[in-house]
Amino acid sequence: KGVNPMGWPTFGPTSFSAYNFHPTMPGMIGWTVTTKHPNVKPGDHPWSVFEPYAVSKEDEDIIKAFFDLSPEEDVRFVSESKVVKPPSEPGQGWGGKGRVTLIGDAAHALRAASGLGGAMAFEDGAVLCRILSDACGTNLLLDRSCTEEIISQFENSRIPRVYIVWEDEWDRAEKFYTEKRAEPWTAEYKEWLFQGV
Repeated sequence: KGVNPMGWPTFGPTSFSAYNFHPTMPGMIGWTVTTKHPNVKPGDHPWSVFEPYAVSKEDEDIIKAFFDLSPEEDVRFVSESKVVKPPSEPGQGWGGKGRVTLIGDAAHALRAASGLGGAMAFEDGAVLCRILSDACGTNLLLDRSCTEEIISQFENSRIPRVYIVWEDEWDRAEKFYTEKRAEPWTAEYKEWLFQGV
């Protein structure tokens, strides 16, 4: 679950990925089409961006089968996505104020390249829980004036790690759209990444 077992390289500035799960229908698979094509608008059929490019008959048949098996209303570009870049240095947080903070994609949306957006969100949750747990041990949470300090501590503690992952994912996604291959992760980066928080 959550693995991308099937993905096609770029068709021009467009990619197609299929997943071995569907977010709302158990036993079904899901798929996504992402593009940087300048003429695409919400509501357009995804095949319009594949058709101009030379794709193999096999790829064409597979992609069309996904479209044909999907409800017509689902086979449309639905929105323009925005990528939220976190600050590169701790000190300003990423926008939490008072008793409110953001985690995961709401705070630092990664591009879909290695599936690390969800991992960063889980890490955010774990780090925030630790900080709140430490604050509970000192009765800090009884004083609401300290909440902003806790939020700031949480956000700024996450910035260095999230920024490094964000930059790597951005680079990998850009290379994917330009048909270049991203270099494999180094052993040191992989160890650092999988070590978690």
